[in-house]
Amino acid sequence: ASSYCERVQTLVKEVKDIFNTLMENGETTVSQKDLHRLWIVDIVERFGIDRYFLEEIKTILDDVYKYWNEKCSENATADLNTTALGFRILRINGYDVSPDVFQIFKDGKGQFSYPESIEHETQLRSTLNLYRASELSFRGEKILKDAEMFARQYLEQVHDESQKLQQKSQILHE
Repeated sequence: ASSYCERVQTLVKEVKDIFNTLMENGETTVSQKDLHRLWIVDIVERFGIDRYFLEEIKTILDDVYKYWNEKCSENATADLNTTALGFRILRINGYDVSPDVFQIFKDGKGQFSYPESIEHETQLRSTLNLYRASELSFRGEKILKDAEMFARQYLEQVHDESQKLQQKSQILHE
């Protein structure tokens, strides 16, 4: 049991070191820095080990929230993946974030869309984060209902295409 406790303490220290590295001022862009910070918070929370890192998580989220309030309304983060991830994590942790940050991802017709230059994998990751963010809507937040519908349709389409490719692959291997 003592070796288990020692291993847990070693791993906790290693993750704290990762948090500390992410909290230092690096030369990455704000969007990259925020994405890495939000990503590690998301992983730690989903693993259910966030209780070991409450101080680090709060520091990161306070910093991201400060930036979020100052810059997001100015289209400073025009990356759907980072925006959806940030919105979801901040809202889950009790921060007051507006779903209006998603307006910049709608086209002239008011529909969610992607620029043609975005890779499929990035679209998929962004759409999954958008769907997860849309699950945190409050009554009257129409943009999150629109986001959910868009994300659901996109993910179902990807699933259907994947099923068809899998069937074709099975036929070719028979």
